Amino acid sequence: MHIPNQFAKQLKSLCLLAKNAKTGFEKAAIFSATELFVKNFLERNAYNEWVNHRIQGIKFHINAALGYESANGYHPDSHANWALSEIDELLSYSRDYCHQIFVKHEGDEG
Repeated sequence: MHIPNQFAKQLKSLCLLAKNAKTGFEKAAIFSATELFVKNFLERNAYNEWVNHRIQGIKFHINAALGYESANGYHPDSHANWALSEIDELLSYSRDYCHQIFVKHEGDEG
Protein backbone atom coordinates (compact mmCIF):
# COMPACT_ATOMS: atom_id res chain seq x y z
CA MET A 1 0.00 0.00 0.00
CA HIS A 2 1.29 3.43 -0.93
CA ILE A 3 0.93 6.81 0.72
CA PRO A 4 -2.51 7.75 -0.62
CA ASN A 5 -2.24 9.90 -3.74
CA GLN A 6 -5.09 12.08 -2.53
CA PHE A 7 -3.10 12.94 0.60
CA ALA A 8 -0.06 13.87 -1.51
CA LYS A 9 -2.16 15.92 -3.94
CA GLN A 10 -3.74 17.86 -1.10
CA LEU A 11 -0.36 18.46 0.54
CA LYS A 12 0.96 19.74 -2.79
CA SER A 13 -2.09 21.95 -3.09
CA LEU A 14 -1.52 23.41 0.37
CA CYS A 15 2.13 23.96 -0.48
CA LEU A 16 1.31 25.82 -3.69
CA LEU A 17 -1.27 27.91 -1.83
CA ALA A 18 1.38 28.72 0.80
CA LYS A 19 3.78 29.79 -1.92
CA ASN A 20 1.24 32.26 -3.30
CA ALA A 21 -0.40 33.45 -0.06
CA LYS A 22 -0.24 37.22 0.35
CA THR A 23 -2.52 38.22 3.19
CA GLY A 24 -2.34 37.30 6.83
CA PHE A 25 -5.77 35.72 6.53
CA GLU A 26 -4.66 33.48 3.65
CA LYS A 27 -1.53 32.44 5.52
CA ALA A 28 -3.44 31.69 8.72
CA ALA A 29 -6.04 29.65 6.84
CA ILE A 30 -3.39 27.58 5.04
CA PHE A 31 -1.44 27.09 8.27
CA SER A 32 -4.54 25.85 10.10
CA ALA A 33 -5.55 23.59 7.24
CA THR A 34 -2.06 22.09 7.02
CA GLU A 35 -1.83 21.46 10.77
CA LEU A 36 -5.22 19.78 10.95
CA PHE A 37 -4.83 17.84 7.70
CA VAL A 38 -1.48 16.32 8.71
CA LYS A 39 -2.60 15.64 12.29
CA ASN A 40 -5.76 13.82 11.16
CA PHE A 41 -3.90 11.82 8.52
CA LEU A 42 -1.20 10.63 10.92
CA GLU A 43 -3.74 9.76 13.62
CA ARG A 44 -5.58 7.46 11.20
CA ASN A 45 -2.50 5.77 9.75
CA ALA A 46 0.43 3.97 11.39
CA TYR A 47 3.48 4.68 9.25
CA ASN A 48 7.10 3.94 10.10
CA GLU A 49 9.35 6.55 11.67
CA TRP A 50 10.92 7.66 8.37
CA VAL A 51 7.50 8.34 6.80
CA ASN A 52 6.22 10.18 9.88
CA HIS A 53 9.39 12.28 10.01
CA ARG A 54 9.10 13.12 6.30
CA ILE A 55 5.45 14.17 6.65
CA GLN A 56 6.32 16.33 9.66
CA GLY A 57 9.18 17.84 7.62
CA ILE A 58 6.80 18.71 4.79
CA LYS A 59 4.47 20.36 7.30
CA PHE A 60 7.40 22.31 8.77
CA HIS A 61 8.44 23.61 5.33
CA ILE A 62 4.89 24.67 4.45
CA ASN A 63 4.58 26.47 7.77
CA ALA A 64 8.00 28.10 7.35
CA ALA A 65 6.96 29.31 3.90
CA LEU A 66 3.97 30.96 5.61
CA GLY A 67 6.05 32.52 8.39
CA TYR A 68 4.68 30.28 11.17
CA GLU A 69 7.97 28.42 11.65
CA SER A 70 11.49 29.80 11.61
CA ALA A 71 12.78 30.02 8.05
CA ASN A 72 16.33 29.70 9.43
CA GLY A 73 17.50 32.54 7.21
CA TYR A 74 16.11 31.05 3.99
CA HIS A 75 13.57 32.65 1.70
CA PRO A 76 10.02 31.37 2.24
CA ASP A 77 9.91 30.18 -1.40
CA SER A 78 12.85 27.88 -0.64
CA HIS A 79 10.79 26.16 2.03
CA ALA A 80 7.84 25.76 -0.33
CA ASN A 81 10.14 24.23 -2.95
CA TRP A 82 11.67 21.89 -0.37
CA ALA A 83 8.20 20.79 0.72
CA LEU A 84 7.30 19.97 -2.90
CA SER A 85 10.53 18.03 -3.30
CA GLU A 86 9.91 16.09 -0.09
CA ILE A 87 6.38 15.21 -1.21
CA ASP A 88 7.86 13.70 -4.38
CA GLU A 89 10.47 11.84 -2.31
CA LEU A 90 7.78 10.51 0.00
CA LEU A 91 5.71 9.22 -2.91
CA SER A 92 8.75 7.60 -4.50
CA TYR A 93 9.65 5.91 -1.22
CA SER A 94 6.11 4.62 -0.76
CA ARG A 95 6.17 3.11 -4.27
CA ASP A 96 9.61 1.53 -3.87
CA TYR A 97 9.22 0.32 -0.28
CA CYS A 98 5.46 -0.12 0.05
CA HIS A 99 5.87 -3.19 2.26
CA GLN A 100 7.98 -1.20 4.77
CA ILE A 101 6.02 2.03 5.26
CA PHE A 102 3.57 0.77 7.87
CA VAL A 103 4.34 -0.01 11.49
CA LYS A 104 3.71 -3.65 12.30
CA HIS A 105 1.88 -4.37 15.50
CA GLU A 106 2.19 -7.50 17.58
CA GLY A 107 -0.01 -10.17 16.07
CA ASP A 108 0.06 -8.69 12.53
CA GLU A 109 0.64 -11.16 9.74
CA GLY A 110 3.42 -10.74 7.21
